[in-house]
Amino acid sequence: MKKRPVLVCVTAQSSCDVLIEKGRAVAEKLGAPLEVVSVQPVDMTAQQRADALDTLYAISKKSAADIVVYYNDNPAETVALHAKWSKACHIITGLPRSSSNGFAHKLEAMLTGIPVISVDENYVFSEPEAKVIGKKSAAAAEA
Repeated sequence: MKKRPVLVCVTAQSSCDVLIEKGRAVAEKLGAPLEVVSVQPVDMTAQQRADALDTLYAISKKSAADIVVYYNDNPAETVALHAKWSKACHIITGLPRSSSNGFAHKLEAMLTGIPVISVDENYVFSEPEAKVIGKKSAAAAEA
């Protein structure tokens, strides 16, 4: 029987390797496979798509993770459908910024029963994990 994956939601930025490493730590602790999911805008040019794919594949190769790339203008809905299809056990996102479009909160609303964990570089996973949208690490709370 196929194990339920930990999904890491990323954009095509080189800085997303931090998210992938945090996702890898969660996957290892759970004994689950790691899968990177990226939803890119439909209206990207061919060159933008090529650049984004180069970045994403380089990062996923470095972390030995499978990667799935979608082109859709509704990333939360797309990831939610993928999470249901893949039977994900956890979803990892970055901490929402003040200019956030509410991606992590939308996922949480669409995916009851799958923990959505928003992380930063200081995050340390411990099981069992509740839905911790916007949770700050202990180091950040002390600062």
